[in-house]
Amino acid sequence: MNYGACLPLFGTIIPKQSSVLLKVVEAIGFKMAWRFCLFLGCAVVQGAVDKYPIGVIFGQGTDDMQTAFRYALYLHNQNETGKRIELQAYVDVINTADSFKLSRLICNHLSRGIYALIGAVGPEAFGILHSYSNIFHIPFLTPWYPQKIPLSPLGSLDYSLALRPDYYKAVMDVVHFYGWRRLIYIYESHEGLLRLQDVYQSINPLNSSFVLEIVRQASTAEDVLNLLRTLERKDRSIKQEATQALLVLDMENYSIDILNLSETKIFGSGSTVIIAFETVQQFHFLDSGINDSLGLHGVGFIMNQTNRNALLEWDPVSPRLVWLKFKRSPAIVSILSTYIPTRDAVVTAKDEFYKEFQQLAEILKAIKAKKNNQAQGHDGEGRSMVFLKKYGGPTLTQRIRGHQFISIFTGKLIKLSAKLPRKSPINIA
Repeated sequence: MNYGACLPLFGTIIPKQSSVLLKVVEAIGFKMAWRFCLFLGCAVVQGAVDKYPIGVIFGQGTDDMQTAFRYALYLHNQNETGKRIELQAYVDVINTADSFKLSRLICNHLSRGIYALIGAVGPEAFGILHSYSNIFHIPFLTPWYPQKIPLSPLGSLDYSLALRPDYYKAVMDVVHFYGWRRLIYIYESHEGLLRLQDVYQSINPLNSSFVLEIVRQASTAEDVLNLLRTLERKDRSIKQEATQALLVLDMENYSIDILNLSETKIFGSGSTVIIAFETVQQFHFLDSGINDSLGLHGVGFIMNQTNRNALLEWDPVSPRLVWLKFKRSPAIVSILSTYIPTRDAVVTAKDEFYKEFQQLAEILKAIKAKKNNQAQGHDGEGRSMVFLKKYGGPTLTQRIRGHQFISIFTGKLIKLSAKLPRKSPINIA
């Protein structure tokens, strides 16, 4: 196609002999070439070297961008090799949220006879600059992302050009490709919130498979590090809650009242209310973990509301020891949960554990002497044992070896089960 006939640019005619411009037009297409010519067309007339004014508007807080622009402008104007145009920039830094001042500033730039507007402004000011640009046919360049603003009814040409690509569609394609269902959105500035709107629009509101779990701003390196730590804890918390919910379902299926757990991998000690996905019952999780650590071990109990109401006392002695005391008719029952460091390479860690365990054993003896329901002894091979005795009934023995076990007390019965088997608990009269 031949675009060389002539293109009017503010009263300037581009001659047919401008072969370089014709190659640019053929390469990038008419629409983009039109924008390109609007900005640089006057410079190709007869090879003249002249100063061409441009208006530059920066929003507040763009110091780095201002420095980069001035340096680039200096390098361009100092380049004598083949220089055919020299730019004279009128730079203003204002609060772009003030639409009245911004409009007056644009009018001042237009009165200087500028050939283009450059604006590093936020979304709140983009619409104003975009409107003036289309009405007066002044090219408007911005280093931000393209905005979805309707074209002026006066014409179909859009005189604004965003230098950054609109990448959110590519991001959503990646999300769909990998089948991600839970999204965490991190942004640096208000521009990121604008991109979030595009993300929301690309997700069908009726499609519940996508969940934005966290939307957080991170402006500094410290913010990013803190956020990563928070996300790591949240990720573990999500997995932990999912595991707890499955355990709660098992508790309902098998009429389990108290569930003893080891290797809970949670942060800190405390009490948490759990509501399973498929049940309306509430369960309580009492745990003993490590604050600000990787949470590689921990012990705890899950119990229903009835046993939570009967709980008299509980003590998270350490990340490997926790015990509970319940008021059960006709006796008071204590349950001990341990996670023995059998695989710990540090000998002192094992010594410290058994020292704590021995101290706890003294407490259990005191409980036995007072309530006659629990004592601590040995199995003849140096391994610690816990004896759980139902009032007026037989004595049951369970070896404490760090594996998971369940000890449930319901009324006058003791239910005992090991390692969460897929079978009903054994009732012992």
